[in-house]
Amino acid sequence: MVGKPKSCTACRQAKMGCDARTKAPNPCSRCKSNKLECCFVKNFKRLSTRQIARDLANELHIVRASQSPDEQITPPSNRQSASLCASDARSVFLMSIGVDPSTDFSLGGVSISLGDTLELLQHFEKHYYPYATFVAPVQSLAHLVSNSPLLFWTIILIASQHHHLHSHLYEDLYFPHQQLLTPLLNISIRSIENVHAIILLCLWPIPRRRILHDPSWTYIGIAVNSSMTLNCHKPPAQKHTLLEMGDLSGSVEVHTKYLTWLACFSVGTQIATFIGFVPPISSSHQLKYVSKAIDQLYGILSTENHASFAICEIICNYSISLEDVEDLEAYISLVNEFDGRLDTIKQTYLAHWTPEIQIQLQFAKLNLYAASALLPLGRTSLADAQIIINRQALFLRGMESAITLIDHMKNMAISTGNEGQYHTGKLPFLPKHFFTSLFFSAAFLFRSFIYLQPIGHTHIVCAIQGMRDAQLIFSLLPHHRDHARAARIIGILVENAQTVDTASDRSLLGKLIVTNRLGASIMWEIFARMKMNMNSERNNCEGRATKKTRMIGPDPLPLAPEMKQLVQNCWVPFITAPAAEEQEAGSWGSWDVDLDDFGFAFDQQMPWQV
Repeated sequence: MVGKPKSCTACRQAKMGCDARTKAPNPCSRCKSNKLECCFVKNFKRLSTRQIARDLANELHIVRASQSPDEQITPPSNRQSASLCASDARSVFLMSIGVDPSTDFSLGGVSISLGDTLELLQHFEKHYYPYATFVAPVQSLAHLVSNSPLLFWTIILIASQHHHLHSHLYEDLYFPHQQLLTPLLNISIRSIENVHAIILLCLWPIPRRRILHDPSWTYIGIAVNSSMTLNCHKPPAQKHTLLEMGDLSGSVEVHTKYLTWLACFSVGTQIATFIGFVPPISSSHQLKYVSKAIDQLYGILSTENHASFAICEIICNYSISLEDVEDLEAYISLVNEFDGRLDTIKQTYLAHWTPEIQIQLQFAKLNLYAASALLPLGRTSLADAQIIINRQALFLRGMESAITLIDHMKNMAISTGNEGQYHTGKLPFLPKHFFTSLFFSAAFLFRSFIYLQPIGHTHIVCAIQGMRDAQLIFSLLPHHRDHARAARIIGILVENAQTVDTASDRSLLGKLIVTNRLGASIMWEIFARMKMNMNSERNNCEGRATKKTRMIGPDPLPLAPEMKQLVQNCWVPFITAPAAEEQEAGSWGSWDVDLDDFGFAFDQQMPWQV
């Protein structure tokens, strides 16, 4: 008798059949053929394959870090042969290739060689995969291409955008990728790989002509609902059959389903916080499944993951709790309570704290403080004074969070060269929510000039410098339409902040006119006021005989992929504005170009419009 277990330790770890009992005392057939140690370890506990992959990734990163720059550069002439031999190297994301070396991959007339494909997959693994570990490692490239084309081409599309050799593919693949994606949005999604592709498009969305054309909020809703349809929030026990549980996702591992559910939770919370909506996964019933998923993945999730999910859960809780509170004392008490919970998270995970988690924490705090601007005024002058005092105290804390966030973003994403020049570092590869947090911080600092009456000189200097730093970070990516737009707008914020210094300006702008976007209301109302001011200017000029327009010139921002097809058809985007706006009135008169580009439908949303 070899032992109580039927299989040896190596076969149990691999979940493979074993004939050790019949071969004893010789090694089992599998261990003999693979030259493995055939033994029976007492108290054996199977290791998670994802944990093994994570350990291998750490080893790989250590090896890469220990290499000199010369060792890391592959000569152009040998680049393809090196890529074709990538299967011989240990990879965390791509396990095997399984296709002929001469194979090309085609989509809508765009063809990519196997060598370029492997290079893009390696690029994705190095720069993007750390933020998208919910995507299961690719066991076979051939299987991925044939069974999950949307996920495959989404990965290629994202990896190509900032690749130094293949960035042209980003524009070439845009329309073919849209043709591949669109039909899936009109039917019930039955593949978890398609859900992963949609979540990736939320993390790294394709730049659009106007900011509100970004479909990320729609996509994350589809991802959440599809995940629930695929039972990712409550995977069936493995002992049950798929037919009994109504599972539509096929033989997907339970931990992959849990990771998908947590990805929907995290990404959905980040998107909702910026646009000012309650997160799509925020009810107590849904959060219960989030907690269960975290418990089930305890040995798989990193400490940073645990901290990130804890922050998202607090955002969900305060987004719901504060919305219906009208009593001033209760409101301030809740804000302080949630603020304390966020501080507790940092203390709990301080040993494993990272710049990414710090940015997420400060954005959660910033949104919490910004919500205080929604406090209604009291019925007496004394009550109004108390509201203003509490609001100013929270806004001072918010200024600190905004400046801290901007500083961490700058330190994490920007490195200074020998000649004092800035380099982008990991900036191009960060998910979008880092940039929305950065933009929100700049908008908050601008609003601080309005609420803090009077504002001290030290705070003015810090706020102005913070906005300029945010503008600098965005300007480092001038070829990305969203970032170029943000840099341009923040630059005008700085100019206008320096002119809003009179008591009349402060009293006019102190009260919010947009109150339906939770903490993000302070950001959206900036653009609402500017649009309102421009509409007022236009109405004052209606008495003139004719209403002339002037041509401002070509669109100053880099074109979005959807616009380049029009350019190829000899259409050039120009911007026009009423001639009456030649004379700027007040500190808000120079915003027409940017607001039109932003694409806000204020005429339909704002109550003051007739």
